[in-house]
Amino acid sequence: MCGICGVVSDTLGREDIYPLIDGMNRSQLHRGPDEGGVYCSDGVGLGHRRLSIIDLAGGNQPMKSQDGKVTIVFNGEIYNYKQLRSKLIKKGCFFSSHSDTEVILNQYLEDGIQCLKKLQGMFAFAIWDERGEKKFFLARDRIGIKPLYYAKIDKGIVFASEIKAILKSGLVDPEIELGAIDSFLTVGLVPSPITLFKGINKLPPGCYSTVNKSGDVSIHRYWDICKIPANNSDSSDIVKNFESEIRKAVKSHLTSDVPVGVFLSGGLDSSAIVALMSEIEGQKIETFSIGYKDNIEDSELGYAELVARHFNTKHHEYILEPLGFFDSMEQTLQFTDKPIDQPSAIALYQLSKYASQHVKVVLSGEGMDEVLGGYSIYSKMVAIEKVSKIFRALGGSFWTKSLGKVGGSEKLIKHLDWVSEPFERRYQSINCYLTRTTKDTIYNRDLLKESTRIDTYFSDIIGRLAGYTMLQKMNIVDLCSWIPDSVLVKADRMSMAASIELRVPFLDHKFVEFCVGLPDQCKISGGSQKHLLREFMKNKLPDAIISRSKKGFPVPINEWFRGELYKPLHDVLTSEGAISRRLFRDGYLRDKLREHRLGKADNSNRLFLILVIELWYKHFIRS
Repeated sequence: MCGICGVVSDTLGREDIYPLIDGMNRSQLHRGPDEGGVYCSDGVGLGHRRLSIIDLAGGNQPMKSQDGKVTIVFNGEIYNYKQLRSKLIKKGCFFSSHSDTEVILNQYLEDGIQCLKKLQGMFAFAIWDERGEKKFFLARDRIGIKPLYYAKIDKGIVFASEIKAILKSGLVDPEIELGAIDSFLTVGLVPSPITLFKGINKLPPGCYSTVNKSGDVSIHRYWDICKIPANNSDSSDIVKNFESEIRKAVKSHLTSDVPVGVFLSGGLDSSAIVALMSEIEGQKIETFSIGYKDNIEDSELGYAELVARHFNTKHHEYILEPLGFFDSMEQTLQFTDKPIDQPSAIALYQLSKYASQHVKVVLSGEGMDEVLGGYSIYSKMVAIEKVSKIFRALGGSFWTKSLGKVGGSEKLIKHLDWVSEPFERRYQSINCYLTRTTKDTIYNRDLLKESTRIDTYFSDIIGRLAGYTMLQKMNIVDLCSWIPDSVLVKADRMSMAASIELRVPFLDHKFVEFCVGLPDQCKISGGSQKHLLREFMKNKLPDAIISRSKKGFPVPINEWFRGELYKPLHDVLTSEGAISRRLFRDGYLRDKLREHRLGKADNSNRLFLILVIELWYKHFIRS
């Protein structure tokens, strides 16, 4: 796992590029504290910071081909690199290291950019090819596990693993993209390709880009989740194949030359990883869990300890306190370069720092809920569909807007908005914090004008999904948005901030391809979510883990924002120069703070989203 950066522009000479790349590299030191390197020539610079996981002695970057004409910088892990390396050696390829970086380089020399179709893993890389007509490529893995950002500059681009490195280059000024603020407040994420910074984009998952002599960027898709066919296999074959695919996914993610641990929440998904890893490795596993001081209800340490005892792991626990949570927020924002939509990101950062004292790689259970229907909102949306047509026929949108005007509760208005809309406009990933009626009543005029893009983003994806069930459509929507633009941002930045590699075996693209098209009854059956996984794990995990409901990494911000953290929250949100004054109508925040403190409503999620926007704005824009 590493950090990469670079610039391509005919307007820059070697003497301009080296200090620029060196500064960008330093800003990503946390992503790769073990080694660093820079490649420079007229018009091109590449930088790399390395966290050594595979081939500790070799594999330093930037890496050149034997003839010195092709250079690569790479972030991630290729889990099938040994198989690819063996095939390339049989074809006569020469290797000077045992690194997966050199495998990508040689596979590119063999197949060109089509080498992407053979890579299994998480990756983002840049290739500068000086042979013949010079070429420059950026590429990102299929699911979007590894990040890659870029910005257009004069006759070229600047790119990096993190936005802070692009800003460090001095080639792009930090300006706010107001429409992205609406996206974040609406669903807790900013869908690709835009970001909260005007002019800085994400390379979408499953894509590569080329840059021509004029500096024009072209995006090309090499993998499309919207084209995965439905799986109509016999039920007995599905069960057998599921067991095979999940084992292969976990086993491949254990490839490492350093110790591998597990983040164990005590939920079904992370416990399943521990169970399978115990079978595959046959040795003592290090597991890591987090809990909260004086808050038993939101702590999952008991369940995690139950699994740890069951598999005799070397178990570690970390206790997070309220003030430690708040103090970490600005620090984590400096690593994410964006507001974080989930309070659990703070917990993950602290747990990653703690785990990094013991291991260099951890596995985590992200992705299983999205591929096997693990969220309650999936069933809720199916239920809403049954009454939606009737409600719309009775003029549902009229009654919802009328309720908004007289000040009905936001939660009620949201559900009425849902019932008033057809499915393709209703479903906006697993977190829909705001619907149109509420925006019309709480947004300031400037933000309201910029609040239309998100309305069509999700419906456009659903419009491409003919032939899928409603549940399959929701799974695919979340894998296109929620996973790469929220879940994996949190996973990558919080682990990399602590210089530890986090791997997500349930987002292995082959496992995703198998699960997404499964029949609905394999995912939700008799009220049981993630049905296939529960059945597979019945004889492997304690009954208490199989039967418990989902929690994830809950953080008790509802209670903390009424108690110890109310004053610092209030001070930030009501400060002079707060961007909230440009976003919401007068009095809105004051009302939300008062309601929450008096216990009249749980506004903790809304207040948290606005708080992190304020902290992000203060650090990246106002400063």
